[in-house]
Amino acid sequence: MTSVVGRDREGHALRSPSVTFLAETGLDASTRLGSPRTIAGRLVSGIPLADFLQFTSRKDVEVNFLGGGYRFIRVDPDGGFELAILPLP
Repeated sequence: MTSVVGRDREGHALRSPSVTFLAETGLDASTRLGSPRTIAGRLVSGIPLADFLQFTSRKDVEVNFLGGGYRFIRVDPDGGFELAILPLP
């Protein structure tokens, strides 16, 4: 996941370094072959829960999942979350 850390002179977003985390989802193998519109999951490891909650509270966070861009639409205090696919430009 990354977030916007600034803008260049032309207004393009400058993104933070990637923060990697491991999550469990309810997706089966056939679902993972496409790009699901939403993904529900739970943080497993890779980043402390407190850091995950702080990072995900920002509106500009994007998550890459199997080549698709997603945004958090729900984050629970226990590390549960829901992602929604970003619209194509």
